[in-house]
Parts: sequence; structure tokens; C-alpha cells
Amino acid sequence: FVYAVDAASGRLQWSRKVDDHPLVRLTGSPVLHAGRLYVPTSSYEEGGKPPGYACCTFRGSLVALDVATGDVVWKTFTIAEEPHLLRAYADGTELRGPAGAAIWSAPTIDVKRSAIYVGTGNTYSGSAQPTADAILAFDLKTGKLRWSHQMATTTPDVFGCTPGDINCGDRPGPDFDFGASPVLATLANGRQLVVAGQKGGVVFALDPDKRGEQVWRYRAGGGSGLGGIQWGIAADRDRVYVPVAEIYNPAPMRFGSHAIVS
Repeated sequence: FVYAVDAASGRLQWSRKVDDHPLVRLTGSPVLHAGRLYVPTSSYEEGGKPPGYACCTFRGSLVALDVATGDVVWKTFTIAEEPHLLRAYADGTELRGPAGAAIWSAPTIDVKRSAIYVGTGNTYSGSAQPTADAILAFDLKTGKLRWSHQMATTTPDVFGCTPGDINCGDRPGPDFDFGASPVLATLANGRQLVVAGQKGGVVFALDPDKRGEQVWRYRAGGGSGLGGIQWGIAADRDRVYVPVAEIYNPAPMRFGSHAIVS
């Protein structure tokens, strides 16, 4: 649910349920712009499923609400295809997909281009999705997907299970989500870049005027499911500042922060 309360009295003005999935959760802060509240959705379906649960059916989404009324203006899923039955087993359990591509962090507004950027997590089940582990650009007014730039990994990042689950592949993906919000950085020469850090330990700079074309990349850490770049990054006119958390990778790529010339 999303709630609006009167700032003076604390009285509830409206509430809105933005997704009906039983395992949905809202982890990224909503962003307000020009009378609309943009709400990202994520879930704990990846690791919090009850026994016998038909996995997986959650798709990440971005929801635009009218801030005055709470009405839904538009809602766009990060995976266009609806989940469907992929396989049924003799014990009654089911495998469904495609699913995943949750949005864990706050979206980023680009007023100049009337766009909004989000980073997505891995695919949960089904075939690896091109909009998972990616930076997505949506139209602010309509919610239409303008472009998607997926960061390449060595193996398909289908990671939505624990060993023994029916939707586990032979080689689970590396779990290289984008946990941190993308940053719209303005350089000293006026050029703008979308900069994003991934749990794989790599920072990417994309050109928002060329449909997210990659400008540069920098390896800040070794990366892992619990490592790499998980939380916020920052940028000024000259540098990008990146925190690195490495749980499973040994030195020299262990913890710390990096300042990168942008």
C-alpha cells in the first residue's frame, strides 16, 4: 500500500494498493514529480516462498499515482509477458514464469527528457529476460518503455530458488541485481550520463540521448550475490562515488569505496 497523510494533522487522505501479488513488497522510495507519485515494486518471492508454492509469478513494475487522489495513472511491468504454467509435476507442484526483474530502489526522474529510470533485478524463473539486470527508461507521462540496457553476465541470471526447488536450474545465475538507484550525472561540459552500479561489482555509464548506449564501464569489485555495489552511489560534475561490499570475494577487491572520473 501507498499512503498519503495530511502533513499538519496526520489524518489519512488516501491509500492505494499498487499490486495484488501475495509476496509483493515495496523497498524503493517513491518519487514525486509534477503531481504524480512514482512507486517501484519488488518482492520476496525469490527467497520467501512457502512449501508447495507455484513459483514464480511476480513481475516488477513502476506505478504512477495521482498525488491528490491516489488514482493509478499508469502501471508498467518490467517483464511484458504474463507468467504462465511452464511445467506441472506429479506431486502437484508447478513451475511458472517468466518472472522477476524487481525494482529494489527509488526511480530517477529526468525532467529534460521527460523520462524516468529504474534498475532491475534478476529473472526468477523461465527464460532469462532482456529487461532483468538492466536499466530501463520509461516515458514519464505514459509509462511506455523507451529503452532497456541489460548488463551482460557470463551466464543467464535466472536466480529465484534454493537448491532442491523445482525451478532451480543446473547452474543458478550469479544474482547480479541493480540494487542502487541510477544516477543522472551532469558533467562539467554539460553532457549528461545515466550511471548505475551492479552487484556484479561493475559501474556503467549510459548515454540517455542514444537509447542507453554504453559510454564506459569500470570494475570496482569482484561481485557476488551479496557483494558488489548494492546501495546508493553519488556523482558530481567530475567524479562518481561508489561504495563496494564484498562478502565472498578475497582481497584486494574487498570493501571500500571508489571515486571514478566520469
